[in-house]
Amino acid sequence: MSGTCVIVGAGSFTESELLLSDQDFLIAADGGYDRVCALGRTPDLVIGDFDSLHRIPNHPNTIVLPTEKDDTDMAAAVEEGVRRGFRQFAIYGGMGGRFEHSVANLQLLAGMKTRGLHAVLYGPKEKIFFLRGPEKMKFAAGEKGFLSVFSHSDVCVGVNERGLKYALYDQTLTNQMVIGISNEFIGQQAMVSVEQGLLCLIQERKEVR
Repeated sequence: MSGTCVIVGAGSFTESELLLSDQDFLIAADGGYDRVCALGRTPDLVIGDFDSLHRIPNHPNTIVLPTEKDDTDMAAAVEEGVRRGFRQFAIYGGMGGRFEHSVANLQLLAGMKTRGLHAVLYGPKEKIFFLRGPEKMKFAAGEKGFLSVFSHSDVCVGVNERGLKYALYDQTLTNQMVIGISNEFIGQQAMVSVEQGLLCLIQERKEVR
């Protein structure tokens, strides 16, 4: 399906980054309903156990989940997007609240990548995404801020960084190493690649660091 499944939770994000097209499908996850409404938008679907919102919204397309469940409201929202045929996801409001929920959303993003889904998690000053080897990502010249890479799998083999302040050449990273933190864009076209493993990329805007 064309378009992006946009999911909004109750956490922190930069509201100006929430951009929607006519082909996108907007899901409000629990307390994200109030965030969406405050921005003057109407979600296509609302889902959650509503322990954060403290009420069931008066919305024609509402899925009420049990409070005792294995998955989070955000994970359930992702599954609804997948069920509707979406492969592209943008998740807002999945960070900045309870720390364990931020970690859970990183795990969720990693799991989505292994399923062949493309997802970006937007926080208040960063965006997070994953590469699964063999894969590479290019960044346009003029990007500003910091870029950190971490091995999410036990080992990432063949990690390369080009066009950044510090270069990596065929580096092997483990999930106990921090060598990939706080690289910096320098105005050139940049590239990050990994041959094997699941690599987490965190792009942080310098002006709000």
